[in-house]
Amino acid sequence: MRVSNHQHLHASSLSLSDAETFLGSGNDEMMELRAVLSRGDTDVDATLDSATDDSSSEEDESNEKTLRDGLENLRTSKSKKFDIEIDAGSLNKTSNFRRPLSLKVRKFEKSDYIARRIMSATQERWNGYTVLPSSLFCLWYCLSGAWKWLFTNNMYSSSSFVSDVDQASMHCDAVSSAPFSLPPLPVMAVALGVILHAPFSFVYHWHFCVILPPGQARFDHWSRRLDQSFIHVASAFLSFGTSGSSLYFLCNAIYNGSCLLRLMRAKTATPVQTQLRILISMILYSAPLITRGEIQAFFWLWVVLSLSVFFFVTYPIRGWSHCAFHIVVGLAPPILLHSASTLEMSQKFIMQAAQCSSMS
Repeated sequence: MRVSNHQHLHASSLSLSDAETFLGSGNDEMMELRAVLSRGDTDVDATLDSATDDSSSEEDESNEKTLRDGLENLRTSKSKKFDIEIDAGSLNKTSNFRRPLSLKVRKFEKSDYIARRIMSATQERWNGYTVLPSSLFCLWYCLSGAWKWLFTNNMYSSSSFVSDVDQASMHCDAVSSAPFSLPPLPVMAVALGVILHAPFSFVYHWHFCVILPPGQARFDHWSRRLDQSFIHVASAFLSFGTSGSSLYFLCNAIYNGSCLLRLMRAKTATPVQTQLRILISMILYSAPLITRGEIQAFFWLWVVLSLSVFFFVTYPIRGWSHCAFHIVVGLAPPILLHSASTLEMSQKFIMQAAQCSSMS
């Protein structure tokens, strides 16, 4: 078997496909080599010797020995995979030898994931600050009565509305007529979910991420697990806020409860699994918007969620990316609160509260 003096192969193992690429599929030596391998012939050296030209140079013999060793390894290898190295400096510029294409899939490395998310004390404190505005907005929305006047001011004037109401049949208790009366249950569920998560996220970022050493210690700390666990608590409440269904809320509570238990029982952080479970919970609490025909609300909600996921996953502005993630995802509660206020059960409650307010 003749090997060009300009082509030196340095390899410990070769495959049939490499030999075919080197010699050409229609080459006589290649066809003979296929026959040897198909027979499981053990006398590979003899076959190669018979194909070797007597006038081969010492360099050719050395190359042929390399091929013999490689083919022998191929015959005994279970995987029949190969690695081939080419001395590029010894290849002729006009050589037709081409390296086989290979597709490399990068394996997820937890250490790389953690290293990209190491932040300074200042950045971590801002991560804590930026989680608060959304919970403060929920408090304002509920306590200020915004859930009530946002839906009634443009519909009725107080005088005309009261004149059309049978005041004798109206039930106005102290709660519904008070200036800071409680909002309907779906609105309260959204606000409660957001508010419950905020303190755990704030404490983790503002305190523990500052005093703990960067790296694995922060990722496996109990405060981080509580932060992620209460994302699932919030998701369960949000599912009631978007659906108004007790049964749907129960199903979501079971799913998110199981995710919470997995987080607390895990010995170490599992970023991929954790993020996948959170993504499923996001899909679950946003799905009722589609069934209710709230297409615009669903669209804008997922614009916000997609942009926040982009910042969280890719970290485009390095240590400040998590801060940007909190700011963007903080735009979701106003959408969810408004959607919860448009539910039928919410509208009935809001109508009664508005009527009682107009009579006071």
